[in-house]
Amino acid sequence: MELTENICITDIKHNKDTTMEMAQQMDNRSLENRKHVRYQIDHDSIPIFDLGAASSLGSVENIAVGGCLLLSDQAAMPDQVFSIIIPVPGQLDERCAIRCSARSLWSNPSEELSARANRSPGKFWTGYEFLDISENGVETIGALIAMLGRPPN
Repeated sequence: MELTENICITDIKHNKDTTMEMAQQMDNRSLENRKHVRYQIDHDSIPIFDLGAASSLGSVENIAVGGCLLLSDQAAMPDQVFSIIIPVPGQLDERCAIRCSARSLWSNPSEELSARANRSPGKFWTGYEFLDISENGVETIGALIAMLGRPPN
């Protein structure tokens, strides 16, 4: 499916009836000590915006139904809570975006993560937990994963 098509994410969900079931089954197969499997996003950049500051928190590196990893210009202090919006790539309708609160869990300079150190010098990796995501938001993340994601290696 082309990302440039002007369709709402609900159209994607109707075409992929088992998206959430598939994501939950994959979550159950996780070998990591996590609640949800993370999926690498194969897309140039999906920004996440802080609605309180009207600015970008960073771009999504990987995502799960319970949270995400962002690459950003600034570190976030642990336990900060943000009201966020995640736009769906290729969607002009803002109602398709995911809205929820997210809590920063940790933040490290990109140089400290050796596997990615050369990729993003001067940036920060920050892990976020989604706090009050709706069932529709969870389904939309499942659809994003189906469209753009790949399981971790």
